[in-house]
Amino acid sequence: MGSLSIFRKIGFSAVVASLGVVSAAEAASVRFDSLEAVFQNATGGSNIVQTISYGDPASIRWGVTNGGPQSGYDFDAQDTPFTRVQDTVFGLGEFTHHNFPIGRNTGITSVELFVRANIVSVPDAGPDVSLGTSIFKFLIKHEETHNVAPCPYPGTSVCDDRVSISTLTSSDSVLIDGINYTLSILGFSETLADANNGIFNADFLSPEGGSNTRVLAATFAVDDRNIAPVPLPAGLPLLLASLGVLGLVRKRSKGA
Repeated sequence: MGSLSIFRKIGFSAVVASLGVVSAAEAASVRFDSLEAVFQNATGGSNIVQTISYGDPASIRWGVTNGGPQSGYDFDAQDTPFTRVQDTVFGLGEFTHHNFPIGRNTGITSVELFVRANIVSVPDAGPDVSLGTSIFKFLIKHEETHNVAPCPYPGTSVCDDRVSISTLTSSDSVLIDGINYTLSILGFSETLADANNGIFNADFLSPEGGSNTRVLAATFAVDDRNIAPVPLPAGLPLLLASLGVLGLVRKRSKGA
């Protein structure tokens, strides 16, 4: 990776703690019955070819070429159905940038990626719980460099292109029968092992004539803790009653 690669470390245990967990006896799994994606709202670019509705894989291509392949993105979702245990890190799919030589000013500058999942909670005991459909949104900024010296990023191959992915929808929760189910996006990593170690890299350089892939990592949490109302101090009701009586006495005194 180039010097502009950005690595962001996240304490996964802290993420899980913030979402809320249940005991091992109440552990649940989540099943993805469908998982699809679509690229939409591209800016810039020429000769754009893309899938226009949710599907798997989703793709977008752009650029004027001299008979060679176009540059573009793919998102290849995990095959469904698949089941994962709560409070673990797992992949939702792979994002790939294909970088090929294209004509000047024919590359896109940005595009949005939408990932849609139909999810079911599978508890240790009791029936499955449908969590409905979750949609996660990402903004991908693209810098298509000119393949002539000097390159904007020193030390790269023949003018690598830069990709920066921002997560616009980081989590989706649903409350059913007092239980809160949350699917959270952790980020894009080079490997799932990196994601398990809290290493995410959604800003990277792709070599000209090659491809670059990132795994979209997520986690699922269940919080069924009953939040009890905050108890009043033992003497507060008596104090309030006393203040009420005092107010009544003062009112009568003024009327006398």
